[in-house]
Amino acid sequence: MESAFANAQGTLDKISSWFNSNRLELNINKTNYILFSHFQMSSHPTLTMNGNVVNAVQHAKLLGVVLSSNLSWNLHIDNISSKLARGIGILFRLSKAIPKQCLKFAYNAFFLPYLTYCISVWGNCSRTNYSRLLILQKRAIRIVNRLPPLAHISHQFKTLRVLSPLNCSSLRLQS
Repeated sequence: MESAFANAQGTLDKISSWFNSNRLELNINKTNYILFSHFQMSSHPTLTMNGNVVNAVQHAKLLGVVLSSNLSWNLHIDNISSKLARGIGILFRLSKAIPKQCLKFAYNAFFLPYLTYCISVWGNCSRTNYSRLLILQKRAIRIVNRLPPLAHISHQFKTLRVLSPLNCSSLRLQS
């Protein structure tokens, strides 16, 4: 472990030198590191850059994907779920004013991108997380098809030509 942190410190020194030689400045307040492990560490070794301490964090957002130090996708699924819930709210309000075909377009615009973005990265999440996303997706599909809240909709995936999160992940991983 010590050699890994010594190597990381050496790399940070090289990065700092490169930034200085190219007259660039790194915002140290936005610079963090994550130690990926299945075990909780009581203390992390200190990494510095230009004399400033680089903070150790338990999770960070990178290009819209929330990475956790234990590599569980719970925080990322929480993030997606809140965005999908917002999309459901938009669909519900629109469902009173626009036709079904336009609702399908709205689903593709306000819901589907959040469900499929970087799914090849987080697509190996737990079944529990998949079921959370599937419940939200079913609610959105019911709104698009103007179905009652408890209507059975497994056949609606086919008629709308929509994949469930698990099927979408499998398809992305096969390509």
